[in-house]
Formats: sequence, structure tokens, C-alpha cells
Amino acid sequence: MRGNLICCKNLDFNKDRLCHTLGEVINRIEISTRPKVLEIYVLIKLSGIEIDKSYEVEVQFRNEDRTVVGYTDKFILYNRRGNKQVPGVDSSIKMKVVITNTGNFTMDLMIDGEDIDSYPIYIFDQGDS
Repeated sequence: MRGNLICCKNLDFNKDRLCHTLGEVINRIEISTRPKVLEIYVLIKLSGIEIDKSYEVEVQFRNEDRTVVGYTDKFILYNRRGNKQVPGVDSSIKMKVVITNTGNFTMDLMIDGEDIDSYPIYIFDQGDS
């Protein structure tokens, strides 16, 4: 199994076409005040999964010390692809996190309690970089 995260400023899911449209992909976020509530959209991609198995998914937001400072409720994903495709699923969430300090953070993808992928985001005060 492989899992990937992509974080962006906005994300839409088209139910008719069954596809996601990503807005600006983010690697860094400038904040003007602290504490600050950030909304981060996350695309989750799983591939090479078992066809008849469900997976417990959680996304965690960690600071530089690897302390969890935000997380989603756990939810279930399973194969949504056709018979001729590589088994997998794409899903998206909007996550709100409270930022009290700056630095390098990570968005971590947890599948069945195992850390599968990590996405770095640098958060800095306005005027710094």
C-alpha cells in the first residue's frame, strides 16, 4: 500500500465527474497573528490497497517536536476503483488547526495506526520568511 498527502488552500470535489480539483498547493503559510486558526485542505491518496479491506484513517498535524497539535476524527476508506484499475481511493478533508508558534510542521497520514506519509509545512510570522 502507498499513501500520499497534498495540502492546499482550497479543494473541490466534483460529484458528477468523481474528481478533485486542487487550489494553491502550500508548502509554507504566513500568519499575521497568534494564536491563529488555519483551515488546510488535504487530498489523501491511497493506492495498491486490498480490494476487500477497509482502512482506518487519521490525519495528524505535528509541530517541530513531533507533538500532535491537531488531528481529524478517525474515518474509514476502502477501494473505490473499477476492476481494471489499481485498487485505491482518493479522499479529501478540511482540517482546522490552532497555531500558537511558528516553525516546521508536518501533516501526517496514519493508516490503521501506522504513519504512512508526511507532508511538511513551514509556518512563519508576517514579515519573516
